[in-house]
Amino acid sequence: MTRPSSSVYVPRQTLAVWVALVGFTATTWAIGGHQIFTPTIVTAAVLAIAIVKIRFIGSYFMELRCAPAALARSFDLYLAILYLGLMGMYIWL
Repeated sequence: MTRPSSSVYVPRQTLAVWVALVGFTATTWAIGGHQIFTPTIVTAAVLAIAIVKIRFIGSYFMELRCAPAALARSFDLYLAILYLGLMGMYIWL
């Protein structure tokens, strides 16, 4: 009887996306942790990075990159409306 392999196969693209998500998280932490920029610029940058992370997760881990074009575009539209809405509320409220 053979023993199961202890290594786990992870596709390169999935690994690259995961590394990018970790990098975006570190960037968000670095931007938010320092008082170099104004709060509005920091908020805009952190929200933009969060939207990009959501896009990566939706595309690669929820398989929206292989979904019908209408579904993928509606997800992109949702993210754009979400970003603009959150920034609008932050600026005007």
